[in-house]
Amino acid sequence: MYKYVRPRNFYYGLLIGLGLFILSVLNRGISRHADLPNNVIRSPVVGDEVAFMYADTHQGLLLDDGTNHPPAAFDLRWQESIKLACTLEQTELPACYLLNDTDIFVPLRSIETAFELVSTVNLQAKTVTVRQTNVSIPLSKPDNHYATGSYMFFDQYDVEKRHHVKLVLADEGVPLSTQWSQRAYPYPIQIAQFGLSHYSKWAALTQQRTHSSTTSTSSKAVTDVDLLDSKEPYFVRSLHLSLDDRPTVYRFSVGASSEGLLAFAARAADSKLIHSRWRYFVLSGEDWHEGSYVKLRVLRSASNPSSWIELIYACGNAPPLPSQNQHYSISTDHRTATFWMPICANASRSKRSSVSIELARDLLRDLQKVFGQSLWRFESTLTHSLNEDNDGLIHVELVALYAGAHGPDGGGLIRLMRLGRPSSTESPGLTEILFHTSRFISAAKWFLRNQDSDGGWHIPVARQFRERPTIEPGWVSAMGQGQGISLLVRVYNYTKDMTYLKSAQRALGPFDRSVAQGGVRSYFLEQLTFPWFEEYPTRPGSHVLNGMIYSLVGLYDLSQSSKITECMELTPHSAKLVQSSLEHNL
Repeated sequence: MYKYVRPRNFYYGLLIGLGLFILSVLNRGISRHADLPNNVIRSPVVGDEVAFMYADTHQGLLLDDGTNHPPAAFDLRWQESIKLACTLEQTELPACYLLNDTDIFVPLRSIETAFELVSTVNLQAKTVTVRQTNVSIPLSKPDNHYATGSYMFFDQYDVEKRHHVKLVLADEGVPLSTQWSQRAYPYPIQIAQFGLSHYSKWAALTQQRTHSSTTSTSSKAVTDVDLLDSKEPYFVRSLHLSLDDRPTVYRFSVGASSEGLLAFAARAADSKLIHSRWRYFVLSGEDWHEGSYVKLRVLRSASNPSSWIELIYACGNAPPLPSQNQHYSISTDHRTATFWMPICANASRSKRSSVSIELARDLLRDLQKVFGQSLWRFESTLTHSLNEDNDGLIHVELVALYAGAHGPDGGGLIRLMRLGRPSSTESPGLTEILFHTSRFISAAKWFLRNQDSDGGWHIPVARQFRERPTIEPGWVSAMGQGQGISLLVRVYNYTKDMTYLKSAQRALGPFDRSVAQGGVRSYFLEQLTFPWFEEYPTRPGSHVLNGMIYSLVGLYDLSQSSKITECMELTPHSAKLVQSSLEHNL
């Protein structure tokens, strides 16, 4: 017979039993997660992972007071999810996930470019903020449209900020797009909008500057600095920087030293960098030898000298490294970004006629484009710096020129080098105006260089549509033609150079050719009395109203500057059709 169980033994037995029960429950839970089918994995939304959730089943409950009650919160860390293969516009994305058979998670970073989104993560507050980068609803009607004036509301646009703009080229000064292709390419519509935006900003600032000079008597705030003016407090007198034969043109060369020619040292006059906060860097020169470059050292924080990042604009070609691209390179420590200027290098190597160097850089955008999402947060955190009134400005510590070893003395000529910042209420600075001028001129010159013999600016990537054949590379857009014309007309009126006007006139060619012939003309509902100019030359026609309107604006602008009959003949019927379309849809 069994003896009775002593209390002490019973107590230990109970503890052992409870322990075994708990281990059994945990084992079942662990096994349930460890032995999932191959297509089921743990939720990807753990820690710092950012995802976009689409949930058409968790719609929330509509309460009696008419408010929408959000769905109850749940812990994503312990949800099971099925890994999905997903594509966006026929481009394969990183893995997507189906959670609880209802919610679809898509990596947010994968769709930011396509939908022009920007996201920021605050791990301390455990929040994610997602916003569109280019949502701007005009609050007033635009002024009357003039072919020489601002272009609609484009003075409010920041084309370079768009996520599908990879960067602005250092040597050509125009944006590269990734809108329809992962490989960056020049997109005529985007380049035209880039030029029109900067032209419109220039027009507004010029008018503001003129008005301020006649009405203001107060002392003007410092909005720019001339880096070649020895009277400036920031200027550091450098060796080997001498006047060329032409007045106000300087030559920098290797001379007896291989060190950089320091043109700007902010701490020399401002030890705390309180006032050395800038946005624009403008440089003009020519005949640079291969290997020459200009370097800017900027700081994330003026109080922390070790927080430096360097931006270099170099006359040279990118090194053939698999992890880099032909437009810029990043150092292994991610503290130096070099923007390459291959046109300058190739001209120097072949000893061709002089090539001008025209740099007009937005320092904030350069930092963001190269260093990625971490620098998008840089813009918002600048409000916590020493000067809270100038959000988006960059602490510039120094600017230095370096002369390449190629050529007899290396180096080259420089006629202009300035730093500036956007104006607020005060009169715009000269640097800001020069920045916008350089950019719309660069865009117009791109249209001159890249116009085909048929008058079109051909787009080098395919455009895919649902239920329509893919438009193969080499297509022409009526919107690109129209906005290109609008830009060229304005630059012609600014420069009085007939080259721009003649290019705008040649751009009429695609309007006279059908889509089947490589042009942009189709007919609405097959009615020959209603020509339609296609933004996307599909067959059958896609009839995108947006592109049609912009093409007509371009034709109108050209008709105001050139008495050519084609504009007069192309516009009336199409304008009538647009009016009818608007009346029908509004």
